[in-house]
Amino acid sequence: MNLIVTGLGTGMSLGILVSLFINSVSKRQKINRAKRTAESIIHNSRTNKDIKHANTMDKTLSYKEKLMIKQNQNQEEITRLQRKNQSETDQFLHQKKHLLQKYQKEKNKKKQDVLDLLQIIDGKIKELNSLKKQLKEKTKWMTEVLQKKFQINMQELKLNYQEKYRIDSKDHILQEIKSKEAYFTHHLNREAHFILERVLNRFCHPYSAERGIKTIFFSNPKTLKNLFGAGKHKIKLLEKECEVEMKANDIEQSITVQGLDPVQRELGRATLQIIAQKKHCHTSEIKALVQRVKRKILRQIKQDGHKICYILRLANIQPEVKNLMGALRYRYSFAQNQYFHCLEVGWLCGLLSSELALQTSVGRRAGMLHDIGKAIDHAMEGGHAMIGADIIQKHQEAENIVYAVRAHHHDVTPKATLDFLVIAADALSGARPGARRSTVDFYNQKVLTLEKIGRSFHGVQDTYIMSAGREMRVIVDSK
Repeated sequence: MNLIVTGLGTGMSLGILVSLFINSVSKRQKINRAKRTAESIIHNSRTNKDIKHANTMDKTLSYKEKLMIKQNQNQEEITRLQRKNQSETDQFLHQKKHLLQKYQKEKNKKKQDVLDLLQIIDGKIKELNSLKKQLKEKTKWMTEVLQKKFQINMQELKLNYQEKYRIDSKDHILQEIKSKEAYFTHHLNREAHFILERVLNRFCHPYSAERGIKTIFFSNPKTLKNLFGAGKHKIKLLEKECEVEMKANDIEQSITVQGLDPVQRELGRATLQIIAQKKHCHTSEIKALVQRVKRKILRQIKQDGHKICYILRLANIQPEVKNLMGALRYRYSFAQNQYFHCLEVGWLCGLLSSELALQTSVGRRAGMLHDIGKAIDHAMEGGHAMIGADIIQKHQEAENIVYAVRAHHHDVTPKATLDFLVIAADALSGARPGARRSTVDFYNQKVLTLEKIGRSFHGVQDTYIMSAGREMRVIVDSK
């Protein structure tokens, strides 16, 4: 048994040793094969590197040869251009030298010609002075001979001749002035008419005549009595609140609003208009109604002031001035509404300014503001032109616009072109058909005034107005 175990151990040991030997031999063979493979790779790599290096050297030499050839060609071209440039420079310098020589010759020749001409002129001047001296001596001699022969006083003759020449010149100048005045008057009038015609053709503003209604009519006496009471005591309260005077007419069943302030008249009229639509009106309602109507009118005035400035494209107008322009909506001159009149004058004055190559905005501004004084002329002394000029001057308007407003009714003498343009535009708007027609009240007032003037003379018993106030017939006491 021991022998078997010993044999097995010895066999296993020998197997292990043989196995280790075989592994060692196998590893050595692998190492040798790897070395041979590495040496082959290194040899191939070195061979490829040498080939690439050789190819690179060949290409480099080829590029160097081409570069040398190109450089030689460029050098030859540079040399050729330098020679050409040198040739052209030499040619230019030669031409310049030739032209300078030619210019110098011409200059010397002209200089000599000028010197010869100056010598000739000096000779002529000396000859002329000699002739003048001879003529002066001969004139003096002839004058002395004539004075002795005809007993003539030369000083007196000279004065007479000067006087005659002065009179003749004065007559000639006056004739020329008259001729020029007639010519310019004729042509300027034609030009002025042409400009006005062109402006009126350019101005196309829609117009609808407005009437200032100041009388409110009621349907029957019962309505009037129900609204204002039997004694019309509510009218007194309404007059106090609106600061106007109201006259009731029982025959015509109407109430007429009277007052100097156009805005207050409109306040009274609008309040009456609302009351007339009611069935009953209590005393407590009147104050609240007046305040409500007043706020509405003031709001409308503000809107109208903004609107007229917007239509005329005017900026930097003070709010107080805009409110006064809006108040003109309730002011009438004859039958012409002054708000629309100022709008028309603003447009027309702007068009006239453009025709004369002046600033259009300045013309529109002066035209719009020309009658602003009519908004408060009932509360201030003086004409509306002076009042309006003072107002806009207080609100920092330009001096030329202030003067144009002040001068548009000749309260001061018009000076600048703008002054006359405002006057012309005002006249055009006022002369529009239907603008200045008389109202019934104005006509009646004119007739009564004429009758009063006629009866004021001693011996006149009665007067009759005829032809719409253009003729008056009087009846006098024969005694």
